[in-house]
Amino acid sequence: MDEEIQKSIESFKLKIYSSKKKNKHSNALIDTRHEYSLLETKMLYCLINQVDPSMDVQKDLFGDTLYSFPISLFGKNYSYAALNKAADRLMTLKVSVGDVKTNSFEKFVLIPYVKLLNGKVTMQIQRQAMPYFVDLAKWHYTSYELDVVLRLTSTYSQRLYEILKRQPKNFWKVSIDEFKFQLNIDNQKSFEGPKGNGRIKEKILEPARKELAEETDISFTYEYIKEGRNIVSIYFKVIKKKMDDDAPVPDAEAFRAMIGEAVNKVDVVKPEVVLPASESKQSGGGVLKKTQTNESIEDLNKKKLHLKHWKVTGTNFDIIMNKVPFQTLLTIVQVDINNKDMKDAHGKVIGNPAGFLVGILKNKKLI
Repeated sequence: MDEEIQKSIESFKLKIYSSKKKNKHSNALIDTRHEYSLLETKMLYCLINQVDPSMDVQKDLFGDTLYSFPISLFGKNYSYAALNKAADRLMTLKVSVGDVKTNSFEKFVLIPYVKLLNGKVTMQIQRQAMPYFVDLAKWHYTSYELDVVLRLTSTYSQRLYEILKRQPKNFWKVSIDEFKFQLNIDNQKSFEGPKGNGRIKEKILEPARKELAEETDISFTYEYIKEGRNIVSIYFKVIKKKMDDDAPVPDAEAFRAMIGEAVNKVDVVKPEVVLPASESKQSGGGVLKKTQTNESIEDLNKKKLHLKHWKVTGTNFDIIMNKVPFQTLLTIVQVDINNKDMKDAHGKVIGNPAGFLVGILKNKKLI
């Protein structure tokens, strides 16, 4: 690397990592077409989380700030090769912001610099792109919780979540051609023609509908709009819901006290666990009178509090409650209840606790 460039990079200001619960994602960036992979999008979500929207656009337009965050936020152990590939692509993929009405556009690469060292990723935003991150009064923004988007497992789920979350009137009517363009599938032959539209439902819409309903604060329904036999557009209706994570997480002292008590209140945890449809079939269907672990109410209560602390919700919560004994859970993961930050075995802060825990349990084939 050129010595002058290296000195310039080293002189940049490094922002101390400080995770915020919610992201403020510029609508201008959401509305752009992009080709990011699952991991690349997670890296951008973490980057957005670190940018201070209150910074002065004029004074700080030079973009001399580096943003750093731990790779543990991504929710699984990505290999060096995967991270290296994601960094290469982020530094080459272009973003285009345009307005057909005014015959204007602006094109740029968002990320000119990426560094991986000691389990942390450091990134710089292209100075021409900085206004799209911080000038939110002009571009407006969509707010969402970081841990929600980080636990999504598909690029299509990520993209649909961004778009649907951004809709102010909770519906989105989009032509089939524009939908393909926005999801970057317009050049894929497998999604062309009538059979391709059927694959859109099978490969994109249904998996995303199920994942968003289980893992996020919104769900959606959709219907095809036809002219004759041809599908011309898709109508989405967005349903907002309250997440279990909205409930306050106990602080360290309160958490110790709650875990240490033998809780016998029926309204804290009921011994009956309703499984998702897929799990109910395996278990004979219906409501189980006891969980498969045959645990005491006391252990069920303790396990529920641990899962709340790990921010596990939805289907994953039900499956773990039913299948993984509390004592087994304790041998696999340790919670430092004296520290508000969740940390892995190496002492690194876990930004997506639910995804981290579920990933471990799946890896060990416990769920």
